[in-house]
Amino acid sequence: VGTKTLEVGCDQGEATRRLVARGCAVLAVDKAADRMRTARDAAPGATFLVCDVLCEPDRVEGKYSSVFVDINGSRAYDTVLKCVRWAERRWPAALVVVKSSEAMRMHFPGAIEVSAPA
Repeated sequence: VGTKTLEVGCDQGEATRRLVARGCAVLAVDKAADRMRTARDAAPGATFLVCDVLCEPDRVEGKYSSVFVDINGSRAYDTVLKCVRWAERRWPAALVVVKSSEAMRMHFPGAIEVSAPA
């Protein structure tokens, strides 16, 4: 892929690992420093930043062609939406991908949630 990718909510690095494996230059952000240690081990090719983007949005620097938002798939919809709007304002041309169980239920009530194979 080769794109500069911002991942908001990297948790333990599962998606981070997949993005790096596909050639993305990833900045993985999460507010939980303890989870970040596991993510660093999972995706050594990524760059990591401990930060809560909703409280410290200016700490995230750079230009990105894609932004992945996964701030806990069960997080309240208004919080997810706030994060998505922040990403859209900062990088208007970027592809923004969102993981949110509540958003899926609200906008696609008949949808079935599935997990991608590792």
